[in-house]
Amino acid sequence: MSRCSVLASLLVTSILYLSCARCGSDQKASAAGEEYPTDRSDTVSVELKDIKDAQVVIYYTEPVTVIVSYSHLIEDLQRFIDQYDVADDIRLLEKLHAMASETDSVIIADLAENAGLVERFQYRLADMLQSGDAIIHQKINGERVGSILVEHFVFMEHKTAGRGGRRFYLPDRILFLEVIDWMS
Repeated sequence: MSRCSVLASLLVTSILYLSCARCGSDQKASAAGEEYPTDRSDTVSVELKDIKDAQVVIYYTEPVTVIVSYSHLIEDLQRFIDQYDVADDIRLLEKLHAMASETDSVIIADLAENAGLVERFQYRLADMLQSGDAIIHQKINGERVGSILVEHFVFMEHKTAGRGGRRFYLPDRILFLEVIDWMS
């Protein structure tokens, strides 16, 4: 068999393998703002609760403003630090304490100079949203949102490469937050 024939055979085999791996994927990633079918078993509706804490943390995204309890966020963050001891989470906790000592409203946009801390905050925010511990206002009309949709997703390129996480949607299926919980 000639060298060209061997290379052509390997190329065809690789293309077929990649095509099958993609077709076998049970999840397609959706872009921000795309509609997502809500009749899937991995998407659930979560009712949002009131916040009783006078001190709050405010996070702005394109379509919404999210408000969470400062004390609840700190408790969740401390529990995570105790379990996993992630250096950026410790820095986030210190930064939040410093910011909260000056005001009743901690605005996460003030962390913008450190994208790593904002990302760590998004993970804690995702946990709070998943349990409904947040107030959300739509920016377009200022209305408060009563519930959100939470999608757990998995995208597998093939059996040893993929990612999974959570996407958070408004009731009209507008994506406002996505976190990647794992990658392989």
